[in-house]
Amino acid sequence: MKRSGMKNPVHLSARPPVHHHFRTPCHKIRTSCRIFSDVMSYFCPGIFLQKVMKNSVSINVIYKGWAICSLLLFFVVLMFIAGCKKDEDVFFTDQTLRLRINGYELNISLDENGAYYNAKTLNIEFPNTFELLSRLPNVSVSVDGQTLSQNGLVGIKIDKIAYDKVITVTITDGKTTRTAYIRTLNPNIPTYTTVGESPYEGDYYITHIIIPMMLKLNQSGEIVYYLCANEYMADIQEAISDSAFVPIMSYWDFKKHVLPNGEIRYSYHEQNPNYNHLNLLGYAGGERVIMDEKYNEIERIKMLTQYNSSINTVEGHDFYLIDANHYIASNYELKLVHNIPQELNPHPQGSKVIASHIQEVKNGVVLLDWYSTNYPELYALSEEGNNDYANLVSQQPDYAHFNSVDIDPKDGNLVCSFRNLSTILKIDRNNGNIIWKLSGKADEFGLTDYQKTSYQHYVRFTQDGYISIFDNNLRDKKSRVLKLKIDEINKKLIAWHEYIVPGHYSEICGSAMNLENEVFVIGWGLSSDNFSTLTEIDFSIGRKLFELTFPYGLNSTYRCVKYK
Repeated sequence: MKRSGMKNPVHLSARPPVHHHFRTPCHKIRTSCRIFSDVMSYFCPGIFLQKVMKNSVSINVIYKGWAICSLLLFFVVLMFIAGCKKDEDVFFTDQTLRLRINGYELNISLDENGAYYNAKTLNIEFPNTFELLSRLPNVSVSVDGQTLSQNGLVGIKIDKIAYDKVITVTITDGKTTRTAYIRTLNPNIPTYTTVGESPYEGDYYITHIIIPMMLKLNQSGEIVYYLCANEYMADIQEAISDSAFVPIMSYWDFKKHVLPNGEIRYSYHEQNPNYNHLNLLGYAGGERVIMDEKYNEIERIKMLTQYNSSINTVEGHDFYLIDANHYIASNYELKLVHNIPQELNPHPQGSKVIASHIQEVKNGVVLLDWYSTNYPELYALSEEGNNDYANLVSQQPDYAHFNSVDIDPKDGNLVCSFRNLSTILKIDRNNGNIIWKLSGKADEFGLTDYQKTSYQHYVRFTQDGYISIFDNNLRDKKSRVLKLKIDEINKKLIAWHEYIVPGHYSEICGSAMNLENEVFVIGWGLSSDNFSTLTEIDFSIGRKLFELTFPYGLNSTYRCVKYK
Protein backbone atom coordinates (compact mmCIF):
# COMPACT_ATOMS: atom_id res chain seq x y z
CA MET A 1 0.00 0.00 0.00
CA LYS A 2 1.26 3.40 -1.00
CA ARG A 3 1.17 6.35 1.32
CA SER A 4 -0.42 9.48 -0.05
CA GLY A 5 1.96 11.99 -1.55
CA MET A 6 4.95 9.62 -1.74
CA LYS A 7 6.17 8.49 -5.17
CA ASN A 8 8.53 5.88 -3.80
CA PRO A 9 7.22 4.51 -0.58
CA VAL A 10 9.79 3.49 1.97
CA HIS A 11 9.19 0.36 3.98
CA LEU A 12 10.96 0.83 7.28
CA SER A 13 11.29 -2.86 7.72
CA ALA A 14 13.23 -3.04 4.46
CA ARG A 15 16.08 -0.76 5.67
CA PRO A 16 19.49 -2.37 5.70
CA PRO A 17 20.64 -3.46 9.16
CA VAL A 18 22.88 -1.14 11.21
CA HIS A 19 26.12 -2.64 12.45
CA HIS A 20 26.63 -1.23 15.99
CA HIS A 21 30.32 -1.81 15.94
CA PHE A 22 30.72 0.96 13.38
CA ARG A 23 28.54 4.09 13.26
CA THR A 24 29.12 6.70 10.59
CA PRO A 25 29.19 10.42 11.33
CA CYS A 26 26.01 10.78 9.34
CA HIS A 27 24.31 8.29 11.60
CA LYS A 28 25.38 10.30 14.63
CA ILE A 29 24.04 13.48 13.04
CA ARG A 30 20.76 11.74 12.29
CA THR A 31 20.55 10.49 15.83
CA SER A 32 21.30 13.94 17.19
CA CYS A 33 18.74 15.49 14.88
CA ARG A 34 16.15 12.91 15.91
CA ILE A 35 16.71 13.68 19.56
CA PHE A 36 16.70 17.41 18.90
CA SER A 37 13.54 17.04 16.82
CA ASP A 38 11.83 15.08 19.57
CA VAL A 39 12.70 17.69 22.13
CA MET A 40 11.67 20.57 19.90
CA SER A 41 8.35 18.89 19.13
CA TYR A 42 7.23 19.52 22.67
CA PHE A 43 7.78 23.24 22.24
CA CYS A 44 6.77 23.77 18.58
CA PRO A 45 3.23 22.68 17.62
CA GLY A 46 4.10 22.86 13.94
CA ILE A 47 6.88 20.36 14.38
CA PHE A 48 4.60 18.15 16.42
CA LEU A 49 1.95 18.16 13.68
CA GLN A 50 4.57 17.48 11.10
CA LYS A 51 5.72 14.46 13.07
CA VAL A 52 2.16 13.26 13.27
CA MET A 53 1.38 13.89 9.65
CA LYS A 54 4.24 12.08 8.01
CA ASN A 55 2.71 12.25 4.59
CA SER A 56 4.13 15.52 3.27
CA VAL A 57 7.81 14.74 2.91
CA SER A 58 10.02 11.74 3.26
CA ILE A 59 11.67 10.87 6.59
CA ASN A 60 15.14 11.20 5.04
CA VAL A 61 14.38 14.74 3.97
CA ILE A 62 13.21 15.54 7.48
CA TYR A 63 16.42 14.12 8.90
CA LYS A 64 18.54 16.13 6.49
CA GLY A 65 16.64 19.32 7.18
CA TRP A 66 16.92 18.97 10.89
CA ALA A 67 20.56 18.03 10.65
CA ILE A 68 21.31 21.26 8.85
CA CYS A 69 19.23 23.30 11.29
CA SER A 70 20.86 21.65 14.27
CA LEU A 71 24.33 22.28 12.95
CA LEU A 72 23.54 25.89 12.20
CA LEU A 73 22.05 26.37 15.63
CA PHE A 74 25.04 24.65 17.23
CA PHE A 75 27.54 26.94 15.47
CA VAL A 76 25.48 30.00 16.31
CA VAL A 77 25.59 29.05 20.00
CA LEU A 78 29.36 28.44 19.83
CA MET A 79 29.94 31.80 18.16
CA PHE A 80 27.80 33.50 20.76
CA ILE A 81 29.70 31.90 23.61
CA ALA A 82 33.06 32.69 21.99
CA GLY A 83 31.99 36.26 21.41
CA CYS A 84 30.98 36.65 25.01
CA LYS A 85 34.25 35.13 26.15
CA LYS A 86 36.20 37.38 23.79
CA ASP A 87 34.38 40.42 25.10
CA GLU A 88 35.28 39.41 28.62
CA ASP A 89 38.96 38.60 28.01
CA VAL A 90 40.02 40.85 25.17
CA PHE A 91 40.89 43.72 27.54
CA PHE A 92 43.35 41.62 29.54
CA THR A 93 45.03 39.90 26.60
CA ASP A 94 48.74 40.72 26.43
CA GLN A 95 48.33 43.22 29.25
CA THR A 96 50.73 43.67 32.17
CA LEU A 97 50.02 45.22 35.53
CA ARG A 98 53.04 47.17 36.73
CA LEU A 99 53.43 47.63 40.46
CA ARG A 100 56.15 49.15 42.57
CA ILE A 101 56.58 47.42 45.91
CA ASN A 102 58.80 49.16 48.44
CA GLY A 103 60.60 50.90 45.61
CA TYR A 104 61.12 47.87 43.35
CA GLU A 105 59.03 47.15 40.26
CA LEU A 106 57.00 43.95 39.82
CA ASN A 107 55.20 43.06 36.58
CA ILE A 108 52.07 40.89 36.73
CA SER A 109 50.83 39.27 33.52
CA LEU A 110 47.07 39.58 33.08
CA ASP A 111 47.02 36.65 30.66
CA GLU A 112 47.24 34.39 33.69
CA ASN A 113 44.85 34.01 36.56
CA GLY A 114 45.95 32.76 39.95
CA ALA A 115 49.69 33.05 39.24
CA TYR A 116 52.27 33.54 42.01
CA TYR A 117 54.98 36.22 42.11
CA ASN A 118 57.96 37.10 44.27
CA ALA A 119 58.57 40.45 45.91
CA LYS A 120 62.14 41.69 46.09
CA THR A 121 61.78 43.12 49.58
CA LEU A 122 59.20 43.04 52.39
CA ASN A 123 59.12 43.71 56.11
CA ILE A 124 56.79 43.23 59.06
CA GLU A 125 57.74 46.38 61.00
CA PHE A 126 56.16 49.02 58.75
CA PRO A 127 53.44 49.07 56.08
CA ASN A 128 54.83 47.90 52.74
CA THR A 129 54.14 50.48 50.04
CA PHE A 130 52.37 49.42 46.84
CA GLU A 131 52.20 51.83 43.92
CA LEU A 132 50.26 51.33 40.69
CA LEU A 133 52.34 52.28 37.64
CA SER A 134 50.12 50.94 34.82
CA ARG A 135 47.53 53.04 33.01
CA LEU A 136 44.55 50.68 32.60
CA PRO A 137 41.30 52.63 32.10
CA ASN A 138 38.12 51.33 33.75
CA VAL A 139 40.07 48.76 35.70
CA SER A 140 39.99 48.45 39.46
CA VAL A 141 43.04 47.16 41.34
CA SER A 142 43.10 46.19 45.00
CA VAL A 143 45.78 44.79 47.26
CA ASP A 144 44.53 42.72 50.17
CA GLY A 145 41.20 44.50 49.78
CA GLN A 146 42.64 48.03 49.64
CA THR A 147 41.92 49.93 46.42
CA LEU A 148 45.03 51.05 44.58
CA SER A 149 44.60 54.07 42.29
CA GLN A 150 46.84 55.27 39.48
CA ASN A 151 50.08 56.69 40.95
CA GLY A 152 48.58 56.27 44.39
CA LEU A 153 50.10 54.42 47.33
CA VAL A 154 48.65 51.96 49.77
CA GLY A 155 50.41 50.56 52.81
CA ILE A 156 50.06 46.84 53.39
CA LYS A 157 50.95 45.65 56.87
CA ILE A 158 51.86 41.99 57.18
CA ASP A 159 52.26 40.23 60.49
CA LYS A 160 54.46 37.37 59.33
CA ILE A 161 56.83 36.52 56.51
CA ALA A 162 56.39 32.87 55.63
CA TYR A 163 56.13 30.52 52.66
CA ASP A 164 52.40 29.98 53.26
CA LYS A 165 51.52 33.68 53.60
CA VAL A 166 50.56 35.66 50.47
CA ILE A 167 49.41 39.12 49.49
CA THR A 168 46.41 39.06 47.14
CA VAL A 169 46.18 41.42 44.17
CA THR A 170 42.77 41.63 42.45
CA ILE A 171 42.30 43.21 39.01
CA THR A 172 38.83 43.62 37.47
CA ASP A 173 37.08 45.59 34.73
CA GLY A 174 33.61 44.70 35.99
CA LYS A 175 33.28 41.70 33.66
CA THR A 176 36.47 39.76 34.17
CA THR A 177 38.59 39.38 37.26
CA ARG A 178 42.20 38.40 37.55
CA THR A 179 43.84 37.40 40.82
CA ALA A 180 47.57 37.30 41.48
CA TYR A 181 49.37 36.22 44.62
CA ILE A 182 52.60 37.70 45.96
CA ARG A 183 54.50 35.43 48.30
CA THR A 184 55.53 37.18 51.49
CA LEU A 185 58.65 35.03 51.65
CA ASN A 186 60.72 34.99 48.50
CA PRO A 187 61.34 31.27 47.66
CA ASN A 188 64.88 32.12 46.57
CA ILE A 189 65.68 32.49 50.26
CA PRO A 190 66.69 29.00 51.41
CA THR A 191 64.98 27.36 54.33
CA TYR A 192 67.14 27.59 57.43
CA THR A 193 66.91 26.02 60.86
CA THR A 194 67.24 27.71 64.24
CA VAL A 195 67.59 26.39 67.77
CA GLY A 196 67.32 28.31 71.01
CA GLU A 197 66.23 31.87 71.64
CA SER A 198 68.50 34.69 72.71
CA PRO A 199 67.79 36.47 76.00
CA TYR A 200 69.67 39.50 74.66
CA GLU A 201 67.71 42.23 72.95
CA GLY A 202 68.44 42.89 69.29
CA ASP A 203 68.07 41.67 65.72
CA TYR A 204 70.43 39.60 63.60
CA TYR A 205 71.72 41.02 60.32
CA ILE A 206 72.91 38.47 57.76
CA THR A 207 74.41 38.86 54.29
CA HIS A 208 75.06 35.85 52.09
CA ILE A 209 78.02 35.33 49.75
CA ILE A 210 76.44 33.07 47.11
CA ILE A 211 72.77 34.05 47.16
CA PRO A 212 72.13 37.77 46.59
CA MET A 213 70.07 38.29 49.71
CA MET A 214 70.23 39.93 53.11
CA LEU A 215 68.08 39.23 56.15
CA LYS A 216 67.09 40.86 59.38
CA LEU A 217 65.87 38.33 61.95
CA ASN A 218 64.39 38.80 65.40
CA GLN A 219 65.62 37.06 68.56
CA SER A 220 63.68 33.92 67.62
CA GLY A 221 65.13 33.77 64.12
CA GLU A 222 61.98 34.94 62.32
CA ILE A 223 62.42 37.20 59.30
CA VAL A 224 61.68 40.84 60.03
CA TYR A 225 62.99 42.25 56.75
CA TYR A 226 64.62 40.87 53.62
CA LEU A 227 66.04 41.97 50.30
CA CYS A 228 66.55 39.34 47.61
CA ALA A 229 67.66 40.13 44.06
CA ASN A 230 65.46 37.92 41.86
CA GLU A 231 67.10 39.17 38.67
CA TYR A 232 70.57 38.09 39.76
CA MET A 233 69.86 34.72 41.36
CA ALA A 234 72.90 32.51 41.09
CA ASP A 235 72.70 28.91 39.99
CA ILE A 236 72.62 27.30 43.42
CA GLN A 237 73.73 23.88 42.22
CA GLU A 238 76.67 25.46 40.42
CA ALA A 239 77.59 27.35 43.55
CA ILE A 240 77.50 24.17 45.62
CA SER A 241 79.48 22.04 43.18
CA ASP A 242 82.08 24.63 42.14
CA SER A 243 84.26 25.89 44.98
CA ALA A 244 85.65 28.60 42.69
CA PHE A 245 82.19 29.94 41.88
CA VAL A 246 82.02 33.72 42.24
CA PRO A 247 78.56 35.35 42.00
CA ILE A 248 78.28 38.35 39.73
CA MET A 249 75.98 40.10 42.16
CA SER A 250 75.52 39.94 45.90
CA TYR A 251 74.89 42.03 49.00
CA TRP A 252 77.58 42.60 51.62
CA ASP A 253 77.78 44.08 55.10
CA PHE A 254 74.14 44.83 55.98
CA LYS A 255 74.19 46.89 59.18
CA LYS A 256 72.38 49.38 61.38
CA HIS A 257 73.66 52.89 62.18
CA VAL A 258 72.51 55.24 64.94
CA LEU A 259 73.33 58.86 64.11
CA PRO A 260 74.35 61.38 66.79
CA ASN A 261 70.82 62.82 66.80
CA GLY A 262 69.32 59.36 67.40
CA GLU A 263 68.03 58.81 63.86
CA ILE A 264 68.29 55.30 62.46
CA ARG A 265 69.96 54.47 59.17
CA TYR A 266 70.67 51.15 57.52
CA SER A 267 73.30 50.46 54.92
CA TYR A 268 74.55 47.64 52.74
CA HIS A 269 76.92 47.14 49.86
CA GLU A 270 75.40 46.25 46.50
CA GLN A 271 77.81 44.48 44.21
CA ASN A 272 77.42 45.54 40.60
CA PRO A 273 78.89 43.34 37.84
CA ASN A 274 79.42 46.44 35.70
CA TYR A 275 81.78 47.83 38.32
CA ASN A 276 83.95 44.75 38.68
CA HIS A 277 87.10 46.19 37.12
CA LEU A 278 89.27 43.71 39.03
CA ASN A 279 89.12 39.97 38.47
CA LEU A 280 89.95 39.40 42.10
CA LEU A 281 88.66 36.90 44.63
CA GLY A 282 87.19 38.73 47.60
CA TYR A 283 86.53 41.92 45.66
CA ALA A 284 83.00 43.18 45.05
CA GLY A 285 82.87 46.51 43.26
CA GLY A 286 79.65 48.44 43.57
CA GLU A 287 77.89 51.08 45.65
CA ARG A 288 77.03 51.63 49.30
CA VAL A 289 73.27 52.01 49.70
CA ILE A 290 71.87 54.08 52.57
CA MET A 291 68.29 53.50 53.79
CA ASP A 292 66.14 55.34 56.30
CA GLU A 293 64.55 53.75 59.37
CA LYS A 294 61.75 52.28 57.19
CA TYR A 295 64.16 50.69 54.68
CA ASN A 296 63.52 53.31 52.00
CA GLU A 297 66.60 53.98 49.89
CA ILE A 298 67.76 57.57 50.28
CA GLU A 299 71.30 57.63 48.90
CA ARG A 300 73.97 55.69 47.00
CA ILE A 301 77.60 56.36 47.80
CA LYS A 302 80.68 56.00 45.62
CA MET A 303 84.27 56.99 46.19
CA LEU A 304 85.06 60.61 45.42
CA THR A 305 87.77 60.77 42.79
CA GLN A 306 90.88 62.78 43.56
CA TYR A 307 93.84 63.94 41.51
CA ASN A 308 95.51 60.52 41.88
CA SER A 309 92.53 58.31 41.06
CA SER A 310 89.76 57.96 38.52
CA ILE A 311 88.13 54.97 40.20
CA ASN A 312 84.89 55.79 42.02
CA THR A 313 83.81 52.23 42.76
CA VAL A 314 83.21 51.32 46.38
CA GLU A 315 84.19 47.86 47.59
CA GLY A 316 82.06 46.06 50.10
CA HIS A 317 84.14 44.95 53.07
CA ASP A 318 83.19 47.67 55.53
CA PHE A 319 81.61 51.10 55.90
CA TYR A 320 81.33 53.51 58.81
CA LEU A 321 78.53 56.08 58.87
CA ILE A 322 79.60 58.82 61.30
CA ASP A 323 76.71 61.17 60.62
CA ALA A 324 74.47 62.23 57.77
CA ASN A 325 76.78 63.00 54.81
CA HIS A 326 79.82 61.97 56.85
CA TYR A 327 81.27 58.50 56.34
CA ILE A 328 84.29 56.27 55.80
CA ALA A 329 84.34 54.07 52.69
CA SER A 330 86.94 51.91 50.98
CA ASN A 331 88.06 50.52 47.65
CA TYR A 332 90.76 48.45 45.97
CA GLU A 333 92.74 49.97 43.11
CA LEU A 334 95.37 48.61 40.76
CA LYS A 335 98.51 50.73 41.03
CA LEU A 336 101.88 50.83 39.28
CA VAL A 337 104.43 51.53 42.03
CA HIS A 338 108.16 52.13 42.22
CA ASN A 339 108.64 52.23 45.99
CA ILE A 340 108.94 48.52 46.84
CA PRO A 341 112.25 47.74 48.63
CA GLN A 342 114.76 45.89 46.46
CA GLU A 343 115.08 42.98 48.88
CA LEU A 344 111.44 42.10 48.02
CA ASN A 345 112.36 41.62 44.32
CA PRO A 346 110.08 44.13 42.64
CA HIS A 347 109.70 44.36 38.89
CA PRO A 348 112.61 46.44 37.56
CA GLN A 349 110.32 48.72 35.54
CA GLY A 350 107.70 49.03 38.26
CA SER A 351 105.36 46.63 40.03
CA LYS A 352 101.62 46.35 39.68
CA VAL A 353 99.87 45.81 43.01
CA ILE A 354 96.39 46.17 44.53
CA ALA A 355 96.29 49.19 46.83
CA SER A 356 93.84 49.34 49.72
CA HIS A 357 92.15 52.73 49.64
CA ILE A 358 90.33 54.26 52.63
CA GLN A 359 88.46 57.53 52.30
CA GLU A 360 86.71 59.78 54.81
CA VAL A 361 84.19 62.20 53.33
CA LYS A 362 82.12 64.93 55.00
CA ASN A 363 79.55 66.97 53.08
CA GLY A 364 81.21 66.07 49.79
CA VAL A 365 84.71 67.02 50.92
CA VAL A 366 87.46 64.40 51.25
CA LEU A 367 89.04 64.63 54.70
CA LEU A 368 91.26 61.55 54.44
CA ASP A 369 92.47 59.76 51.31
CA TRP A 370 94.62 56.89 52.53
CA TYR A 371 96.45 54.44 50.24
CA SER A 372 98.40 51.46 51.52
CA THR A 373 100.94 51.99 48.70
CA ASN A 374 102.01 55.28 50.29
CA TYR A 375 103.54 53.30 53.16
CA PRO A 376 106.31 51.11 51.69
CA GLU A 377 107.05 49.44 55.03
CA LEU A 378 103.83 47.46 54.58
CA TYR A 379 105.06 45.54 51.52
CA ALA A 380 107.30 43.33 53.66
CA LEU A 381 104.42 42.37 55.95
CA SER A 382 102.42 40.61 53.25
CA GLU A 383 101.79 36.91 53.73
CA GLU A 384 103.29 34.37 51.34
CA GLY A 385 101.32 33.98 48.14
CA ASN A 386 100.14 37.58 48.03
CA ASN A 387 103.50 39.30 47.51
CA ASP A 388 104.47 38.58 43.90
CA TYR A 389 105.95 42.05 43.41
CA ALA A 390 107.88 40.90 40.32
CA ASN A 391 104.51 40.13 38.68
CA LEU A 392 105.79 36.75 37.54
CA VAL A 393 102.54 34.96 38.32
CA SER A 394 100.10 37.68 39.31
CA GLN A 395 99.58 40.99 37.57
CA GLN A 396 97.63 42.30 40.56
CA PRO A 397 98.92 40.88 43.86
CA ASP A 398 96.51 41.81 46.63
CA TYR A 399 99.24 42.24 49.21
CA ALA A 400 97.23 44.10 51.90
CA HIS A 401 93.47 43.40 51.53
CA PHE A 402 91.66 45.82 53.85
CA ASN A 403 88.53 44.27 55.38
CA SER A 404 87.49 46.13 58.55
CA VAL A 405 87.39 49.63 60.09
CA ASP A 406 86.36 50.97 63.48
CA ILE A 407 86.88 54.28 65.28
CA ASP A 408 88.70 54.24 68.59
CA PRO A 409 86.29 55.93 71.04
CA LYS A 410 89.23 57.26 73.08
CA ASP A 411 90.95 59.38 70.41
CA GLY A 412 88.80 59.14 67.28
CA ASN A 413 91.47 57.46 65.13
CA LEU A 414 90.92 54.51 62.83
CA VAL A 415 91.69 50.90 63.66
CA CYS A 416 91.76 48.84 60.47
CA SER A 417 92.25 45.17 59.68
CA PHE A 418 94.33 44.02 56.71
CA ARG A 419 93.81 40.34 56.03
CA ASN A 420 96.82 39.60 53.83
CA LEU A 421 99.13 41.39 56.25
CA SER A 422 97.69 39.48 59.24
CA THR A 423 98.01 42.90 60.84
CA ILE A 424 95.80 45.48 62.51
CA LEU A 425 96.83 49.11 61.99
CA LYS A 426 95.90 52.23 63.89
CA ILE A 427 95.76 55.18 61.48
CA ASP A 428 95.75 58.87 62.36
CA ARG A 429 92.63 60.43 60.83
CA ASN A 430 94.28 63.82 60.53
CA ASN A 431 97.34 62.89 58.46
CA GLY A 432 97.08 59.17 57.63
CA ASN A 433 100.19 58.21 59.59
CA ILE A 434 100.39 54.70 61.00
CA ILE A 435 100.34 54.99 64.80
CA TRP A 436 100.93 51.31 65.62
CA LYS A 437 100.88 47.77 64.25
CA LEU A 438 99.24 44.92 66.12
CA SER A 439 100.01 41.28 65.17
CA GLY A 440 101.72 40.23 61.95
CA LYS A 441 105.42 40.28 61.10
CA ALA A 442 105.93 43.77 62.54
CA ASP A 443 103.82 43.40 65.71
CA GLU A 444 104.73 46.10 68.26
CA PHE A 445 103.00 44.62 71.33
CA GLY A 446 104.98 41.47 71.98
CA LEU A 447 102.41 38.88 70.91
CA THR A 448 103.63 35.31 70.70
CA ASP A 449 103.23 33.42 67.44
CA TYR A 450 100.20 31.62 68.86
CA GLN A 451 98.64 34.88 70.04
CA LYS A 452 99.04 36.54 66.66
CA THR A 453 96.18 36.58 64.21
CA SER A 454 96.30 34.78 60.88
CA TYR A 455 94.27 36.33 58.05
CA GLN A 456 91.78 37.90 60.50
CA HIS A 457 88.59 39.47 59.20
CA TYR A 458 86.69 41.58 61.72
CA VAL A 459 88.01 44.00 64.38
CA ARG A 460 85.88 46.06 66.77
CA PHE A 461 86.22 47.96 70.03
CA THR A 462 84.14 46.59 72.89
CA GLN A 463 82.23 48.50 75.54
CA ASP A 464 84.68 47.44 78.23
CA GLY A 465 87.74 48.81 76.43
CA TYR A 466 88.99 45.68 74.68
CA ILE A 467 89.56 44.92 71.01
CA SER A 468 87.60 41.92 69.71
CA ILE A 469 88.75 40.04 66.61
CA PHE A 470 87.34 37.28 64.44
CA ASP A 471 90.51 35.39 63.59
CA ASN A 472 90.10 33.03 60.64
CA ASN A 473 93.40 31.49 61.79
CA LEU A 474 94.56 29.89 58.56
CA ARG A 475 97.82 29.07 60.32
CA ASP A 476 96.22 26.49 62.64
CA LYS A 477 93.06 25.91 60.57
CA LYS A 478 90.96 26.61 63.64
CA SER A 479 88.91 29.80 63.54
CA ARG A 480 88.54 31.61 66.84
CA VAL A 481 87.46 34.79 68.61
CA LEU A 482 90.09 36.91 70.34
CA LYS A 483 89.56 39.63 72.92
CA LEU A 484 92.58 41.62 74.03
CA LYS A 485 93.58 44.82 75.77
CA ILE A 486 96.71 46.79 74.96
CA ASP A 487 98.75 49.56 76.52
CA GLU A 488 99.16 51.90 73.54
CA ILE A 489 101.69 54.19 75.24
CA ASN A 490 104.10 51.49 76.39
CA LYS A 491 103.23 49.09 73.54
CA LYS A 492 102.37 46.20 75.83
CA LEU A 493 99.77 43.47 75.81
CA ILE A 494 97.70 43.74 79.00
CA ALA A 495 95.16 40.94 78.47
CA TRP A 496 94.57 38.28 75.84
CA HIS A 497 91.60 35.89 75.68
CA GLU A 498 90.84 33.17 73.16
CA TYR A 499 87.38 31.69 72.54
CA ILE A 500 86.85 28.58 70.44
CA VAL A 501 83.79 26.65 69.26
CA PRO A 502 85.18 23.20 68.40
CA GLY A 503 84.98 22.11 64.78
CA HIS A 504 84.65 25.52 63.18
CA TYR A 505 87.08 26.71 60.53
CA SER A 506 86.47 29.46 57.99
CA GLU A 507 89.08 30.51 55.42
CA ILE A 508 87.41 33.77 54.48
CA CYS A 509 84.84 36.22 55.85
CA GLY A 510 83.28 35.91 59.27
CA SER A 511 82.57 38.24 62.20
CA ALA A 512 82.45 38.32 65.99
CA MET A 513 80.40 40.92 67.85
CA ASN A 514 80.82 41.18 71.61
CA LEU A 515 77.39 41.82 73.17
CA GLU A 516 78.65 42.00 76.73
CA ASN A 517 81.32 40.39 78.90
CA GLU A 518 81.96 37.01 77.24
CA VAL A 519 78.79 36.83 75.13
CA PHE A 520 79.45 36.88 71.39
CA VAL A 521 77.48 36.65 68.16
CA ILE A 522 79.68 34.84 65.66
CA GLY A 523 79.18 34.69 61.91
CA TRP A 524 81.19 31.77 60.57
CA GLY A 525 81.79 33.14 57.07
CA LEU A 526 82.61 30.64 54.35
CA SER A 527 82.67 27.61 56.58
CA SER A 528 84.30 24.45 55.27
CA ASP A 529 82.60 22.21 57.82
CA ASN A 530 78.96 23.05 56.98
CA PHE A 531 78.15 23.36 60.64
CA SER A 532 76.20 26.37 61.89
CA THR A 533 76.07 29.70 60.07
CA LEU A 534 75.54 31.91 63.12
CA THR A 535 76.19 31.17 66.79
CA GLU A 536 75.32 33.29 69.81
CA ILE A 537 77.21 31.93 72.77
CA ASP A 538 78.03 32.81 76.36
CA PHE A 539 81.61 31.62 76.80
CA SER A 540 81.56 32.36 80.53
CA ILE A 541 79.26 29.39 81.06
CA GLY A 542 80.18 27.51 77.89
CA ARG A 543 76.63 27.52 76.56
CA LYS A 544 75.14 28.29 73.15
CA LEU A 545 72.12 30.58 73.33
CA PHE A 546 71.00 30.61 69.72
CA GLU A 547 72.16 29.02 66.49
CA LEU A 548 71.15 29.28 62.84
CA THR A 549 72.11 26.92 60.02
CA PHE A 550 71.59 27.17 56.28
CA PRO A 551 71.29 24.00 54.15
CA TYR A 552 74.36 22.01 53.18
CA GLY A 553 76.48 23.88 50.66
CA LEU A 554 74.92 27.25 51.46
CA ASN A 555 76.70 27.91 54.74
CA SER A 556 78.42 30.92 53.20
CA THR A 557 77.76 34.29 54.78
CA TYR A 558 79.78 37.47 54.71
CA ARG A 559 78.86 38.69 58.17
CA CYS A 560 76.29 37.87 60.85
CA VAL A 561 75.95 40.62 63.44
CA LYS A 562 73.43 41.80 66.01
CA TYR A 563 72.18 45.28 66.86
CA LYS A 564 69.71 46.48 69.45
